[in-house]
Amino acid sequence: MFCVIKKSRFYLKTLFLTAAFLTAAITFCSGYFSLYLNVSDSIPKGLYVLEKRLPKKNDYALFCLNDEFTFIAKQRKYMSNGICKGLAPVGKRAVATSGDLVKINYFGTYVQNVRLKSSSPLKFDPNGNLMPQRFFERILEDGEYLFIANKVYSFDSRYYGIVTKENILGTIKPLITYEKGHFEVTSFKI
Repeated sequence: MFCVIKKSRFYLKTLFLTAAFLTAAITFCSGYFSLYLNVSDSIPKGLYVLEKRLPKKNDYALFCLNDEFTFIAKQRKYMSNGICKGLAPVGKRAVATSGDLVKINYFGTYVQNVRLKSSSPLKFDPNGNLMPQRFFERILEDGEYLFIANKVYSFDSRYYGIVTKENILGTIKPLITYEKGHFEVTSFKI
């Protein structure tokens, strides 16, 4: 009985010290980076680190919607509450950046004349609401981005169009993600 108590105290002490160290490390580092938890299907679910820089092509980024689409997203309850005019920031992959030719039409979203998978705009959302249509074709200028999720039902650039650098909070890097039945831990330099 004495050995069990002594062993339990050792584990409790180790657990307490580990928790204290992690709390101190997170508090110390909070000025250097922010952690974000993604629970949507637009990008892999998991914990991400926000880097205060603009995304490159294929980077995940966190951004706020403009006023018109913030209103639509709030009204239709597409997103939870958060720091972007009352809504959570949007996390998506940047599929096009400055210099890329982009086109959105009834048939899909194209980058450099290549159609992206599952990118056709829907006329209605799953609740029967009419979706906004933003059809255009042009070359993106400096500080302009197109964000598309690789899924049919996603509120992304096929509806709200181009996102400008003023709305971007930063690039997000996966720390721990869960997708298709398995966890993945990513290591990278901060």
